[in-house]
Amino acid sequence: MAETESELRAAQAKGDPVSLARELEAAQNLLNRLDAREAERANVTEQRQTAAEESARRKGENDTLAPQTEPLKKRIETLSAATEPVCPTCGQPLTEDHRHNIIEELTSEVESRRNRYRENTAQLKSLAEQLANYDRILTQINADLRERPTLQKKLADLQSKVAVATEARAQVETLSARRNRQLEALQTDRAGRAALDAEASQLASRTVDADTRSVQNAVDKLRFESRVATEELGAARQRLSALDSLAKYRADKLAARKKLADEQGIYEELREAFSKKGVPAMIIEAAVPEIESAANELLRRMTAGRMNVRFNTQRETQAGDVRETLDIQISDELGTRAYENYSGGEQFRVNFAIRIALSRLLARRAGAQLQTLIVDEGFGSQDTQGREKLVEAINAIQDDFARILVITHLDDLKDAFPARIDIVKTPSGSQISVA
Repeated sequence: MAETESELRAAQAKGDPVSLARELEAAQNLLNRLDAREAERANVTEQRQTAAEESARRKGENDTLAPQTEPLKKRIETLSAATEPVCPTCGQPLTEDHRHNIIEELTSEVESRRNRYRENTAQLKSLAEQLANYDRILTQINADLRERPTLQKKLADLQSKVAVATEARAQVETLSARRNRQLEALQTDRAGRAALDAEASQLASRTVDADTRSVQNAVDKLRFESRVATEELGAARQRLSALDSLAKYRADKLAARKKLADEQGIYEELREAFSKKGVPAMIIEAAVPEIESAANELLRRMTAGRMNVRFNTQRETQAGDVRETLDIQISDELGTRAYENYSGGEQFRVNFAIRIALSRLLARRAGAQLQTLIVDEGFGSQDTQGREKLVEAINAIQDDFARILVITHLDDLKDAFPARIDIVKTPSGSQISVA
């Protein structure tokens, strides 16, 4: 019974599976909330991208409203100053009423553009606040999600503890039942011994030989029973010793399993950090907004705010999971379309804007300065307005480079840049001149 009591106390010290199960459930609920935060991050990211697109569109529209409004204002001034019954701009006959009607229409158009500019300015301010708020939310969500590996490790540890405590609870019940059986046997033996002692006392007082022989027989029987009980006790102790060895072996295996579980948690955390969803994804997420902003700034100059690009770094799979990706979406006044559905000139502008933006980012992160930019052809795919916008874009970024070389066969671009190198093929070889 003393050995049973010792084993029972050791089993009871291994933990309560009910309280551990409650703690395990709390950890699982917290992990589920982190999964919900993951979905919330995807939703906030999508909302931020939508707000960024709207901001870019309104900024592009404002960039075009001012240049388009100035000619209207000058025409109003010219018409207001005219005193002859002839249109000062086209030379057609112009009555006083007609002149006033035209001035009113032009004034209405100017005021409409001003209202649109003011509305866009107010919306841009609101969108900037929304983008800042989205950034704060994303920062908080990312901070919360960084706790996931630690929580997963804690969950694995709790599961191991619950398994150990559950087994210990079963062992407690078994040992309690054994102790009760031993206690009943002890009480029975004590009662039997007391009865035998009483009987022996009675037999000792008798002097008849028959009674003496009867007592002797009873004593012999008791000795035999005692010997059998001693043998059974030795066998039971051997079995207990074997069970103690098995218990020690099991404890060693559980300790080794816990150590392996801890190591597994560490490697899972490292695998998550170095996977596509870990450090590489954080680097890409930090770089993509900068590339997107710089590319859209150039693209707005080349398309009068008509086109913009957006980079998507995550895509939802058919199974409902979120997978890391890099999709480039291009949109204009007709909506978002695939790259292949744009003309060659539009494709060239998109390529030009993205490559310049990417080059700036790589140079800045490498701590180097881009020295030379070479634009080989590409103007032939542009219409007249497209070529003008592309030339404006090249001139706008000229301060970022020590030298820009533009290679073209179009004659109308010869005077578009301050310096020119002409190469002409002749029967005697190519002739080079610098202008």
